[in-house]
Amino acid sequence: GAKLKVLASELVDGAGENALRPGSIIPDKRRLLVQCRDSVIQMTRLVPAGKSEMDGASFLNGFRPNPHELLGDIITGGKEKS
Repeated sequence: GAKLKVLASELVDGAGENALRPGSIIPDKRRLLVQCRDSVIQMTRLVPAGKSEMDGASFLNGFRPNPHELLGDIITGGKEKS
Protein backbone atom coordinates (compact mmCIF):
# COMPACT_ATOMS: atom_id res chain seq x y z
CA GLY A 1 0.00 0.00 0.00
CA ALA A 2 1.06 3.56 -0.66
CA LYS A 3 1.77 5.99 2.13
CA LEU A 4 0.28 9.39 2.81
CA LYS A 5 2.36 11.84 4.79
CA VAL A 6 0.29 14.47 6.62
CA LEU A 7 2.32 17.64 7.11
CA ALA A 8 -0.37 19.87 8.62
CA SER A 9 -3.92 19.52 9.86
CA GLU A 10 -6.32 21.46 12.03
CA LEU A 11 -9.31 20.71 14.20
CA VAL A 12 -12.65 21.70 12.65
CA ASP A 13 -15.30 23.11 15.00
CA GLY A 14 -18.92 22.08 14.55
CA ALA A 15 -18.31 19.50 11.83
CA GLY A 16 -18.59 15.77 11.69
CA GLU A 17 -21.00 12.93 11.96
CA ASN A 18 -20.39 10.85 15.06
CA ALA A 19 -22.00 7.85 13.34
CA LEU A 20 -19.07 7.65 10.90
CA ARG A 21 -16.08 5.39 11.48
CA PRO A 22 -12.83 7.15 12.33
CA GLY A 23 -10.92 7.70 9.10
CA SER A 24 -14.07 8.35 7.05
CA ILE A 25 -13.83 11.19 4.56
CA ILE A 26 -16.60 13.74 5.04
CA PRO A 27 -17.95 15.16 1.76
CA ASP A 28 -16.72 18.71 1.17
CA LYS A 29 -15.67 20.14 -2.20
CA ARG A 30 -12.95 22.46 -0.92
CA ARG A 31 -11.50 20.73 2.15
CA LEU A 32 -10.23 17.27 3.01
CA LEU A 33 -12.18 16.51 6.19
CA VAL A 34 -11.60 13.28 8.07
CA GLN A 35 -13.71 11.95 10.93
CA CYS A 36 -11.75 11.14 14.08
CA ARG A 37 -13.18 9.42 17.13
CA ASP A 38 -14.80 12.50 18.71
CA SER A 39 -13.89 15.27 16.28
CA VAL A 40 -13.05 16.16 12.70
CA ILE A 41 -9.74 17.30 11.26
CA GLN A 42 -9.02 19.15 8.06
CA MET A 43 -5.86 17.96 6.37
CA THR A 44 -4.28 21.13 5.06
CA ARG A 45 -0.89 19.95 3.70
CA LEU A 46 -0.02 16.40 2.67
CA VAL A 47 2.26 14.38 0.43
CA PRO A 48 0.88 11.24 -1.27
CA ALA A 49 3.51 8.63 -2.16
CA GLY A 50 5.32 9.57 -5.35
CA LYS A 51 3.65 12.99 -5.55
CA SER A 52 4.56 16.54 -4.59
CA GLU A 53 3.28 18.34 -1.51
CA MET A 54 -0.31 19.53 -1.96
CA ASP A 55 -3.26 20.97 -0.10
CA GLY A 56 -6.36 18.98 0.79
CA ALA A 57 -8.42 20.36 -2.11
CA SER A 58 -5.78 19.25 -4.62
CA PHE A 59 -5.74 15.79 -3.06
CA LEU A 60 -9.54 15.57 -3.42
CA ASN A 61 -9.37 16.67 -7.05
CA GLY A 62 -6.71 14.11 -7.91
CA PHE A 63 -7.87 11.09 -5.93
CA ARG A 64 -11.66 11.72 -6.03
CA PRO A 65 -12.70 9.70 -2.97
CA ASN A 66 -16.28 8.56 -2.48
CA PRO A 67 -18.22 10.15 0.40
CA HIS A 68 -17.56 8.32 3.69
CA GLU A 69 -14.78 6.24 2.13
CA LEU A 70 -12.07 5.42 4.64
CA LEU A 71 -8.87 7.36 4.06
CA GLY A 72 -6.80 4.17 4.30
CA ASP A 73 -8.87 2.52 1.57
CA ILE A 74 -7.95 5.28 -0.89
CA ILE A 75 -4.26 4.87 -0.25
CA THR A 76 -4.20 1.05 -0.30
CA GLY A 77 -6.74 0.61 -3.09
CA GLY A 78 -9.27 -1.01 -0.75
CA LYS A 79 -6.95 -3.90 0.12
CA GLU A 80 -6.68 -4.79 3.77
CA LYS A 81 -3.24 -5.41 5.18
CA SER A 82 -2.68 -8.66 7.03
